Amino acid sequence: MKKVLIALVAALIILSCTRKSENFTVTEVNGVKLCSNTGVPNDPEAKLELKKLFTISSESGADSTAVLKFPSMIVEDRFQNSYVLDAMAVNVKKYDSLGKFIKAIGRDGQGPGEFYDPTIMYIVNDTLNVYSNGSCIISKFDLNGNFYYEKKIDRIQPQWLKYSPTGKSLSAFVFIPNLGKNREIADLNLSLIDLSKLTVKSCIKQNPMNQEGVMSGRISLIDFYSPFATDDNYAYISDNTDSQYRILAYDHDGKKRSEIRKDYQKIRYEKNEIGKYREDMSKVMRKEDELKIDNFKKAVYAMYTDKYGRLLVIPSIDRIIDKDGVYIDIFKDGKFLNRVSYRLMDKSTIGLLWMLRSDVIFSRTRLYYLDRDKNVIDVYDY
Repeated sequence: MKKVLIALVAALIILSCTRKSENFTVTEVNGVKLCSNTGVPNDPEAKLELKKLFTISSESGADSTAVLKFPSMIVEDRFQNSYVLDAMAVNVKKYDSLGKFIKAIGRDGQGPGEFYDPTIMYIVNDTLNVYSNGSCIISKFDLNGNFYYEKKIDRIQPQWLKYSPTGKSLSAFVFIPNLGKNREIADLNLSLIDLSKLTVKSCIKQNPMNQEGVMSGRISLIDFYSPFATDDNYAYISDNTDSQYRILAYDHDGKKRSEIRKDYQKIRYEKNEIGKYREDMSKVMRKEDELKIDNFKKAVYAMYTDKYGRLLVIPSIDRIIDKDGVYIDIFKDGKFLNRVSYRLMDKSTIGLLWMLRSDVIFSRTRLYYLDRDKNVIDVYDY
């Protein structure tokens, strides 16, 4: 009888382990890991708990340089000071670790320490670097805002930048205009950027596109923009389809290392969603142009990496079924850990133009939510 009980216990343990492993399997093909997940969480205790610390807003008083006009990028130094690149004010605003405004760095112009269409900002070895696309100049400052020197480089035109939480790695869609005989063809390539030279280190995905077709709406921009994220080891990009939940991971030399897959069912756009999308897009398109829109949503809406080495994925939602709103799927090393609610977004804000109105940045210690409609920045611990 004792032997029978031992055998029964052993069988139950084996069965339990087998069921658990069915939620996540890894195979390897030509050196690429294929990580397959069901919709069942492998770690229901995994969380993304946001604790609001403070809000950065325009300061009242005589200092006009403190007024936020269009915050476009944020970096954080090792002292938890925050640097906000304000594209419309054409300066960098520095705040202390509690969100108090300290000073504005730089100003509009083409002289030493001035900016002309600033588009990239990063910190290397306690040096604040600001790249101006209009002049192709990198302006260098110490962390107190004192100007060091400037360096002219070849033009680089990145769109939708994503830093790793440490700030050491940068990936972006790099725009390369005027290709081909008719000069209407351009490339919009997902690339890893070498911050020591501010040049393309490796190309992850090449996207040739017709510029006029995109601007007129005959070709959807969403067909060229794929949700992506980066950390200090990999760049992640969605395959940007409506038929499968699939994310590709590349090392920083541009070599594909793994695929992350998760069970998924196609989600159709509702009529009111299409109407809202057309209304939003009409604000940035010519009125006579016809807008192209697909019948089904892309499987993945957005991606981030956090300070815990996790990949955070916002999937598309079904507004009828998903009563609680927007979610984040948490992955670690290709394994689906858990799905958690994401209260920074709601069903009314998720959409293509959300990226113009707001942004989310996971830094080395905090999360920054940029609300460009209100010109405020909410800062969270997580």
